[in-house]
Amino acid sequence: MKPVFFAISLAVLSACGSGKSNTEPGKTDTPSTSTETTAANNAPAADAELARVSFKVNDSLANTQKSAGNDDEAQLGLYTDAVKNLSLDLMGDVPNRSHRGWLHFSLQDFKFEPATYALSKDNHVSFTRYETANAGGSSDYIADHQDVNKGTEMTITFTSLTKEASGNRWLASGTFSAKLYNKVYSLNRTSKEEVKISEGSFENVPIAGGPAGK
Repeated sequence: MKPVFFAISLAVLSACGSGKSNTEPGKTDTPSTSTETTAANNAPAADAELARVSFKVNDSLANTQKSAGNDDEAQLGLYTDAVKNLSLDLMGDVPNRSHRGWLHFSLQDFKFEPATYALSKDNHVSFTRYETANAGGSSDYIADHQDVNKGTEMTITFTSLTKEASGNRWLASGTFSAKLYNKVYSLNRTSKEEVKISEGSFENVPIAGGPAGK
């Protein structure tokens, strides 16, 4: 489309004689449409500007910002009222990795009020780390209540939960930490690689869905 548009622009300029264009060199004026304006107003990028996440991985400050390519997942949560479960996904890993890691909290009997959640039979956290920019070469770490993962830890505290004026979306803020082991797929652990998540905080992370009646 760009070569065709450029050819049309030259033809228009030739027909107008010596008239000057208000467009800077190398740029073209493209009229915006109502459809484009609506899409821009509803773009998910707004959440990226709103949400703030910070944490350390093994004492190194993680990069939590979106980057180019396939590393564009948002910081967000999803609440399923039928089972009273919150899935909270926070993205980040040390800067020398070309794709952010995926820190996933699963919290049962979640309440939309300030509270602290720890490991239990139903509450757990996992962390997936990637080796490539296309989210390849993943390594999984887990903290849960299983005997094979004894010694793992998780604490997440929600200090603020605010419902937006319109719709059924909440904004959550709080702190978190965890100690995870490499995930094994048997009842016997033959190796133990530890990942420590510390000094974690999140602010204004959107949660889709909410409890009935609130």
